[in-house]
Amino acid sequence: MDLCLGYCIMVMGKRFLICAANAQPADVLFAVAQEPRDYYLHLFDEVHPQVFVPIHWDDFTRALGKPLRRLNRPGRMPLWQLAGLARKCLPSTQVIIPEIFKEYDL
Repeated sequence: MDLCLGYCIMVMGKRFLICAANAQPADVLFAVAQEPRDYYLHLFDEVHPQVFVPIHWDDFTRALGKPLRRLNRPGRMPLWQLAGLARKCLPSTQVIIPEIFKEYDL
């Protein structure tokens, strides 16, 4: 509990960085939402992704048949602010807020 492992996966010449414990350049960045603002400023500065996908932003204790509901932790950046920060810091980066059961081509 309270331990987040990070992964860097290379697929067909693209680097996918998931839950970056060590920030490094990548084409696609999957990062946990709800962290402090400074965490993302450092992460964006180091990674420079072409695509950014916030993850773990929803209340994942709800049944999959119900609509997604945002999870807000006190003192942490909500999803809408994170998306705005990503668009400001990384203007040429595509920001994807994932939808349940939707397929994305990356």
